[in-house]
Amino acid sequence: IGNEIYALESQHEEVVQRKVKLDENIALTIKEIENLDLQIRLYEEEIEEKFSQYCLAVEEEERQMDLFRRRVRTMEEDGEISYLEILFEADSFADLLSAMDSMTDIMDYDEWVVEQLNMAQDATWEARQDLEASKAEAEAAKADQEAKQAQLEAEREEADALMSEIMDNMYERQVE
Repeated sequence: IGNEIYALESQHEEVVQRKVKLDENIALTIKEIENLDLQIRLYEEEIEEKFSQYCLAVEEEERQMDLFRRRVRTMEEDGEISYLEILFEADSFADLLSAMDSMTDIMDYDEWVVEQLNMAQDATWEARQDLEASKAEAEAAKADQEAKQAQLEAEREEADALMSEIMDNMYERQVE
């Protein structure tokens, strides 16, 4: 009987130690879930901000595309002007230089319009990539949170089973 009591006490002590360790794991898992909750809220705020940036980039791209279309339409309506035409229509060397300056200004402006459109398109693409990356990070955090929640439930069930085992051990010790 002494050996049986010793075995029961030893078994009871093992179960209690496992329960203590499990309680520590549960507390740690709860903390991890709380951290993930905070992380998800921060991602949601970041997504809202990045969505706003994306919308602004799309608006700017549309504005630049409209400017580009108007410039192309103007060029189509005015027709192409050849350098030879400018050369022969000039009444004087000063007229020629003035016309060439005007052509240079127009070409510079056209180039600027195209550059602005390209920059707006690049900004839209980058904003969309940032938004998608933030969404992916938020989804990963949510999946991690779900896994931790499942782990917590499993740990709680194990803790309940250990508590039942402890109670059974205590009952057996009292009966004897």
